[in-house]
Amino acid sequence: MFLYKYKYLFLILFILLIVYKINGLFQCETLDPELCLASYPNCIPLILKSCCAGQTGLCVDMDSAVDYVSNKKDKVTNCIKNIQTGIIFELYGPLNSIPGFNIYPPPNETCKDIGCEAKGLSCIYQPIANCESTSPCCQPQPICSDFTKLLMSNISHGRGNCDAQCPEGFNCRYIADEETCLPSKCDLVECIAGTECLPLKGLDIVSCFKKIEINDSPNANCDNVKCPNQFVCGKGVFSNADCLPQDIDFISEIFNCSKCPKDWKCDKFGWGGLCIEWKPSSPGDGVPCLGGFCLFNQYCNETSQQCEFERCTSTTCNKDMSCIQYQPSHPRVCSSTNIIPFTQIPDTIIPYSERYKDQIRAQR
Repeated sequence: MFLYKYKYLFLILFILLIVYKINGLFQCETLDPELCLASYPNCIPLILKSCCAGQTGLCVDMDSAVDYVSNKKDKVTNCIKNIQTGIIFELYGPLNSIPGFNIYPPPNETCKDIGCEAKGLSCIYQPIANCESTSPCCQPQPICSDFTKLLMSNISHGRGNCDAQCPEGFNCRYIADEETCLPSKCDLVECIAGTECLPLKGLDIVSCFKKIEINDSPNANCDNVKCPNQFVCGKGVFSNADCLPQDIDFISEIFNCSKCPKDWKCDKFGWGGLCIEWKPSSPGDGVPCLGGFCLFNQYCNETSQQCEFERCTSTTCNKDMSCIQYQPSHPRVCSSTNIIPFTQIPDTIIPYSERYKDQIRAQR
């Protein structure tokens, strides 16, 4: 009888040892929600809020879950990111480090903190989530970028609406098919030495332009004149000591509006210019569309249920200009390569609406 009880006790201890070893073979964070529930009480799902809907949280061990819930705060204390998938969750309590995940405080850096101007670069805000979120863990982060190179690759409408949430004063626009948050006012732009921020007529956007000092003195000479980079001192239209661009193409002629596509609006900016696909009254206006009328050069896209402009192509603009288009419902713009936009097309240039329909009818 004693031997039978001894064997029975040994069998129980052996089974418990096997279960313990099996539980140690896996980590809770590697389990999907169903396996996590099946592994209770060793593992348990920890429901967390992510940047975008559809993410449920993490699978953690029971001790970590109890510690997290027992010390939960009212505000976000940390963020946790899945290194492989890039999914980010909010943390309201303590959580030990987990393999494959990065735990960090909510980021709060701004463009001023990373000092892009000192490196000769521009600062833009890069979205870190594919949806709109008010979470401090999911806000766009500032990065340094060579904006001139971005312009050369064309700013376009991208794959659809630009929906990334941006900080106040910044709007989402596509640059080289990437969603990017760009400043909308001059007080948000720090231009490098020798340049100044000015608005662009017709677009309500701002850019950094070369700043040219004008000396009205008839006796002015180049001895004490210091010109910005890529400019030289010489006789110009204002004095004998004007700062002139080194590029002979810019000196030889002011911007020629014949470079613009036919019927487009032309705006000159010294040696550069903008061609805007915008003409409120012109033959071809008012193409019927879904009970309304389209604007000049728009066509009716029944798939997207709106009036749209043709897309930017490599042949839309003159070879010395870049094509810019922010949404299919927005007009295309041909910009001289010496005009470097630091912002976006304004919300005042909106897609087809009742307001435009009323304006067209009034003109008729």
